[in-house]
Amino acid sequence: MPLYLSVMLLVLTTLSSLVQAQVNESVPTGNPPAATTSLRDRVTESDLEEAQKTQTLALIGQAEKQTADAKAKSELAKQRAAALETVTQRAEAARQSIRDLKDFKPSVAQNLSLADLEASLATLTESTRAAKQALAASESAMKDTAQRRAVIDAELPKLTASLEERKQQLQNAMASGDATLVGEAIVAELKSSVESLQADIEAIKAEKALLDAEVAASLPQVTRDLKARQVETMEAQLATLQQAVENERVDDATKRLRKAQQMLPELPAVLQPIGQRNEQLAMLIKHLARDIESATDELNERTEELDNLSEQFEQATDRVDKVGLTDAVGAMLRNLKQNLPSIRVNQLRIRQRASKINDANYQLMEMTDRRNQRLGMTIDGLMRDARESTSSDQRESLSEEARELLQEQRTEYLDPAIRAQSEYFNTMVSISTVEDEIIQLVEKASKYINENVLWIRSTRPLYTHPVPSSDEWWFTLPSAWGNVWSRIWADLLERSAAWLVAFMALATLILSRYRLRAEIGHLGEKASQSSFSHFMPTAKAFLWTVATAVPVPLAFGFLGSRFGSVAGNDRTLAALSQACIGLAYAYFPLDFLRQVCRTHGLAESHFGWPAQAIAKIRRPLRLLLWGAVPLAAFAAFLAGGTSGYGNDVLERYVVLAACVILGVFVYRVAHPRRGAPARYLASDPEGWLNRLSYIWYPGLIAIPVSLGALTVIGYHFTSQQIGWRFFQSLGLLFGIGVAVSLTMRWSLVHRRRLRIEQAKALRASLQRQSAEQGETAPSEGPITIPSETAADLQEQMNQSRSLFQTAMASAALVGLWLVWRDVIPALGIFEKWPLWSTTDSITEAIKDDKGNFVTQSREVIDLVTITDVGLAVLIFIVTIAAARNLPGLLEFAVLRRLPLDRSVRYAVTTLVSYAIVMLGLIVAGGTIGLHWNQIQWMATALTFGLAFGLQEMFANFIAGIIILFEQPVRVGDVVEIDGVTGVVSKIRIRATTITDWDRKDYIVPNKEFITGKLLNWTRSDEIVRISVAVGIAYGSDTSMARKLLLESAAEHPDVLSDPPTLATFDGFGDNSLNFTLRVFVSTYEKRFHICNDLHMSIDNKFRDAGIEISFPQRDLHLRSLPNEIRHFFESTSSKNNEATE
Repeated sequence: MPLYLSVMLLVLTTLSSLVQAQVNESVPTGNPPAATTSLRDRVTESDLEEAQKTQTLALIGQAEKQTADAKAKSELAKQRAAALETVTQRAEAARQSIRDLKDFKPSVAQNLSLADLEASLATLTESTRAAKQALAASESAMKDTAQRRAVIDAELPKLTASLEERKQQLQNAMASGDATLVGEAIVAELKSSVESLQADIEAIKAEKALLDAEVAASLPQVTRDLKARQVETMEAQLATLQQAVENERVDDATKRLRKAQQMLPELPAVLQPIGQRNEQLAMLIKHLARDIESATDELNERTEELDNLSEQFEQATDRVDKVGLTDAVGAMLRNLKQNLPSIRVNQLRIRQRASKINDANYQLMEMTDRRNQRLGMTIDGLMRDARESTSSDQRESLSEEARELLQEQRTEYLDPAIRAQSEYFNTMVSISTVEDEIIQLVEKASKYINENVLWIRSTRPLYTHPVPSSDEWWFTLPSAWGNVWSRIWADLLERSAAWLVAFMALATLILSRYRLRAEIGHLGEKASQSSFSHFMPTAKAFLWTVATAVPVPLAFGFLGSRFGSVAGNDRTLAALSQACIGLAYAYFPLDFLRQVCRTHGLAESHFGWPAQAIAKIRRPLRLLLWGAVPLAAFAAFLAGGTSGYGNDVLERYVVLAACVILGVFVYRVAHPRRGAPARYLASDPEGWLNRLSYIWYPGLIAIPVSLGALTVIGYHFTSQQIGWRFFQSLGLLFGIGVAVSLTMRWSLVHRRRLRIEQAKALRASLQRQSAEQGETAPSEGPITIPSETAADLQEQMNQSRSLFQTAMASAALVGLWLVWRDVIPALGIFEKWPLWSTTDSITEAIKDDKGNFVTQSREVIDLVTITDVGLAVLIFIVTIAAARNLPGLLEFAVLRRLPLDRSVRYAVTTLVSYAIVMLGLIVAGGTIGLHWNQIQWMATALTFGLAFGLQEMFANFIAGIIILFEQPVRVGDVVEIDGVTGVVSKIRIRATTITDWDRKDYIVPNKEFITGKLLNWTRSDEIVRISVAVGIAYGSDTSMARKLLLESAAEHPDVLSDPPTLATFDGFGDNSLNFTLRVFVSTYEKRFHICNDLHMSIDNKFRDAGIEISFPQRDLHLRSLPNEIRHFFESTSSKNNEATE
């Protein structure tokens, strides 16, 4: 190390030590007093009982410890007294040292090598870091002085009272005259306690006097100033030395490059690669010197930024802790938040630098590998190329020369290049590390500020200071507009091309608005037709709607950007820029909503939104566009041009006017009887939304009212933050709604197109059949598609709706989190108010006396706050929503694409819903402190209790799980149980629903399927057999009848050929020859239709073949009738017989 640097560091260290009080706070250990030692020996040799002896020895040990403490504290009091006498001298010495350091001028000794300079730089860097730590410790000690003084004032009365109490106890013990060993031990312990307390009081009084003297002499402040001066001096010297190192690096690299270039022409051709490599390394060293210089400067900038940010944040937290959440502290926190570095910028820098770091690391490893390569291998490669052009003697001479050159290359070029590359790599890594620390500190500071700033009043209440100050009317002064027009005109001349392009684009959009509106109406009329099946008109209507809504926001956005670029320190232009940009942001979504709700626009003709509700929204939007938005922009203009606490009365009046307009808008649009939801609510008068209208409607109106109230009572910043995020949230939800509506529209027209294609194919098929049969073909008229009712639309989009709704909900949750993430930490204030506490056991690894790690369990107390309860409720709501939607999404997106039947898919989705509910309950319970190890006893007791009290319920639940796994019945199976036949439609936790053929639901407890008997028609195979019984008259052709039965079965399309159809002659009945036709069909659900078709076909074929289907015949014998009636029937019968013959 150079002599000047050593002397400077020695002086600084010496000066720093002069200002510190030489007070040794350690407690010296010494031998115990002879009296207690003698007493201990006597107790040890006595015949006291073991318990009494142990107690007596403990008293003696306590007395020895207190005696040692008394001696140490007495010594400490003497040291503090001695330091008290030198306070003035130390303060003056510190002031003199500060005066001496003012004359220090950084310098660097001449003729130092680069290695010496780099070593000195490393040493001074470490010393500067230590000096900064000492400065931070000194500043912390300054802050602790006042707190320690308050602690001393509180401790002295307590110690004095304890001393008096112990003295009284000592007097009582001595007056008792107890001469036993136990009595002597008690007296010895009390005496040592009195001595320890007296010494402690003397030491604290000495500390109090020392602190008072140091404060009176300003020693803490002077000490801090001296250390700050030392840091400044060392930083100045460090900057000078750094510059010297950088200059020496460049000079050294230039010399090496010149030397390599001069040596290259003198080398033989065989050794030219070595010279060329030297030149490349010298060039690399020169470039690395410049790169290291720029990287070091960047590292210093980032380090300084980190130090400043850390100091500001520490100062902010210290003031909050000491002063509280006052208005001034709130202003400080808002200013700190506004000046926080951008996390995104630092992350971008780290990502961009990562590739440079990787390249530098790769080059470093490559050079290191080349440095470690054996010289013989390199020489052999060079000589191998020169084997044909040189002799062996020449090659030997060249080999020796090559070895010398390679050795020189290592020491003169390769090693410096490796050092430079390593330093460049380390510097780049250090920059990224510092930027990562900045990001972490910014996140920490942002979270801390967001937790507190919204709960602090940002200005005075409006009712205490209702009159705007004169400073708030600054915009009415001619001086405020003096430079505005000249700067705008100068920018117009300088950026004329940009202004011209913007003007032409805006003029084009404005002039084409009427044509675009007409085109939107024309597209809407086409899209509203039930047979329309193209999405392109909807896409065009969306683009034209955006184009009609964008001119005004685009104009103000351009003006705001130009005003901001030329504003400089002109507050009028800065305020105009802020107002124009704010107006553009607020105007576009509202005007876009108005254009969407136009007659025959997107909402009415393409999305199918109710026309009445659209009109209720479109008309009141003018209130916001022409009232609230300009007022909000004017408020932003006033805020941008006014500064100072309380100078926002006029701005707040403007905000209140905007809140009134917003309240009127909400009142008109959301009214349950006259607003947009009126028709929907009237269609479902008993629905929850209608019943709870007295809650949600006043709640919506309360939003603008609450924002205005916050502004009135002084929480203007809070009102702005919450109001802006409400606006962003509504815009986000509206944007997601438009995106979902576009997707649903695309799905609808796609399905319509498929239906039209199917209808075309069907008509073409009918035409071909007609042509083959020689009949007249159908006319080529337009294809008629039935108008789509709500039920048709629901059936068409049922599968897609689940996916779209889930995607919309996910996007909404993510978007709302991004919008409100800076406000959500403010809810952390509720963590300060615990509702109850829970105890949890944790296991941790600690070191024992031997240095080995052992596990240890300990109890920790968790406080459950309002935030935890709110989070648990939110988790529960999300769990219910996820249990309802995620299983359906899983089935639609994944399971239906796998080779799984419907019953397996249903089982998977049901179990997933159970798992979601269970996981959600566990997480929600853990949030409010309900951990398993705490409630397992309750769960066990409840399990046993419920098992006995609700054993039927538990049996059904377990049976439901068994059904899902074993699958004796599945959703869609046709089953018969208790005389009821139907299709299994639902399998729930307690019961299973069977829908019979009359569309009635039959609820069966799950255990009936496990413990009872049931008939499952379709469990193993959905193929079922249908039997059709038919009887023909005696005398009919039985062979022909059987043939016709088989023909009827073969002609039916739903009758399977495998297994084969069977027609049997079963026997001779009383009135008929009995046949049975047995056919197999693919599904049980078609059996009624198939039976009907077979009956009709058999009847037609038998009638055509003359086969009579028999009917019952009976002979009636009359024996007890009067003779007249009996003779009448006999004569009639004989006439009939004659006629027949």
